Amino acid sequence: MFNKAIKPNLSYDPATEITPVCNLVTNFNVAEVRADSPLNTLEKLVDYAKKNPGKLNYGTSGVGTTQHFGAELFQRAAGINMVHVPFKGGAQSMMALLGGHIDLVFHNMMEGVEQIRAGKVIPLFISHNTRYADFPQIPSIVEKGYSEALMAPWTGVCAPAGLPEPILDKLAKYFQRTLNVPDVQKRMKDLSLIQAYIPPGEYKKLVLSELVKYTEIAKKANIKAE
Repeated sequence: MFNKAIKPNLSYDPATEITPVCNLVTNFNVAEVRADSPLNTLEKLVDYAKKNPGKLNYGTSGVGTTQHFGAELFQRAAGINMVHVPFKGGAQSMMALLGGHIDLVFHNMMEGVEQIRAGKVIPLFISHNTRYADFPQIPSIVEKGYSEALMAPWTGVCAPAGLPEPILDKLAKYFQRTLNVPDVQKRMKDLSLIQAYIPPGEYKKLVLSELVKYTEIAKKANIKAE
């Protein structure tokens, strides 16, 4: 989906050339600063960024990633302007943060868990509508008043276009059952993933609506594949 948003000339069209089967899980992003940062609350960060536009820089795992789009949504919601520093992955952006090369980082929650637990970073918010049970101390972006920055990256299953209805239904039910397997649920919890099964019809609507949404954001923010 994000590939199409940042690559207008993509060789395939996800709106017409795939069959959305079902959604499996959702996640969220987390914004983090170093433990010694003076901008150790969201309020301090926003206040500084408003007074010093373009002075703060933030890292993500790359151009056009969910973290990049999430940061863009947050900036728009907060009315601030920061400089994006893309890396080749979450590990690299975290190293840059801890090394003092960037001011904050936007991570997928599973990428930031260990550093949060170790006390090396301070999480400012998660891009969810509620707090996460495993880290109840981290405020949600919605409770902080920035509901426009809500973003819950999802992961689902797609198949080739034209998949016969009986096979589509069979696949969706198979994955739904799989999500309820205890070992699968434990693994999801270990990865900070939230079970979010969505059946074929609703999942197709989600895919198409988010494709439109993020294509528009990419155009407005001039986010293009490198």
